[in-house]
Formats: sequence, C-alpha cells, structure tokens
Amino acid sequence: MPDVLVRGLDESTKGALAAAAAENGRSLQAELRLILEEAARSVVFSQGSANCTGGTSSEPSLPQFESEEQVQKRLERRHLIRRRALETRESLAHDLPDPALMLSQMRAQQEAQMQQALENLTWNDALAPSKEGNGAYDRT
Repeated sequence: MPDVLVRGLDESTKGALAAAAAENGRSLQAELRLILEEAARSVVFSQGSANCTGGTSSEPSLPQFESEEQVQKRLERRHLIRRRALETRESLAHDLPDPALMLSQMRAQQEAQMQQALENLTWNDALAPSKEGNGAYDRT
C-alpha cells in the first residue's frame, strides 16, 4: 500500500485530528486514512473531463468536490452517529452496578448474618460439653 507524507502541517491541525481520532476510538493514522478515503470517494469529476484528453478547451477540467449541502448532510450524519454512540455508552455505564456500593452492601449483609447468628446462640449452647464426652466444650 502506498504511503503519503504531509510536511509543514500546523500543530493545531494535527492536534485537532488526533483529538477526533481519540473521540472515534481510532489511531491518528486510521482517522487520517478514513478522512482521505472519504474525500477521494466524494470527488466527482465534471462532465468536461474530456478536456484533459484533447477537448477543445485549452485548460484541463478540475475535479469537483462535494457541495456545501452535501458536506453539511455528511457532517450532520456523523454528528448523529457520534451522539447515538455516546448515548449508548452512557446508558451502558448507568446500567452497570457500582463496585464500591456492591462491596458495602455485601459487608452489611455479612454483618447482619453474623449478628443474627450471635442472637440465635445462647449461653447454654456455647458452654455445652462436647458430644464426644472428653470434657472439652463444643465450639459449634
């Protein structure tokens, strides 16, 4: 696959592209590849492209890019997809239980069970001789 090197790119442009890549969960290289591929697909050559191959005009025709309306629709579609992805991610995060809350609930439940077990234990049960009859006290 051929490589493309872009020199003299403004640092703020690179930063904005890196931020967009991170937001989309892609590497900077993957984000740039996607942007370039989308731009290449959106290029539409004008009907006068025959001028490049010997038409009557002395100037070759240039490729035409998306109209402002097409760009706006594409950006709105991207924005909608990103918003839906964020909403889905947030709703999933709200559905997950909080580990700290779960731990405190488990501890409270264990303490309640121990308290109940202590209440059920009587002094006579605690000091009863063992069933083996060896003079030791049963600790059950």
